[in-house]
Amino acid sequence: MPNAPHLAGGGILLADSNALAGLQIADVAAYAIGRYLKRRDRLLDNTANAFDRVVEKMLEDLPRPVRSLLG
Repeated sequence: MPNAPHLAGGGILLADSNALAGLQIADVAAYAIGRYLKRRDRLLDNTANAFDRVVEKMLEDLPRPVRSLLG
């Protein structure tokens, strides 16, 4: 992306996610992290739904450096 020197790597990556498995994985990880952060209170007070528990389990299984980003 021209004129975007403030962006790492020079800009935004545009690609068909169905053609790049790594991009699909990154999308799922970003979604899961966002959902976890938004629903963390529900997870802690045991009012989360089943899908939130699946997201929680997925993130628990990530390597420690990634889990440390969750605070």
